[in-house]
Amino acid sequence: MSLSNAADLPDHQMVSVVIPGIHSDYANHSPLSVLDVTQGGQAFEIHIYRGKLFHDDDGESFTPLGYLTLQEYFTLRSMLAYTDENGVEHERTLPMEWSEIDAMIEAMRAESAQEQPGNDQEVV
Repeated sequence: MSLSNAADLPDHQMVSVVIPGIHSDYANHSPLSVLDVTQGGQAFEIHIYRGKLFHDDDGESFTPLGYLTLQEYFTLRSMLAYTDENGVEHERTLPMEWSEIDAMIEAMRAESAQEQPGNDQEVV
């Protein structure tokens, strides 16, 4: 999984991707989002939390599957199904297949890297 570039950011600038059964080390901390995804035909959930400290049901430390910047998270969240303030329902546009989501995030990161001042390298 390539969702690691945001790991060095402070907690308030990133989110972590974990699986069900993993809990935040912060009290009263619930997921920001729960996504249904597929990988290789298998359906599963991923949970997105703020912060980097997690444990499993046995209290063992758990390293998240990956990390997203807040901007990446907000982009993904905008692609989920929702009902707007006028009661209009909007369908999910985020792909279901995890590899497609991962590739989309990598493309966002490549584009963001190109937009950085002083970065004159061409992406091939």
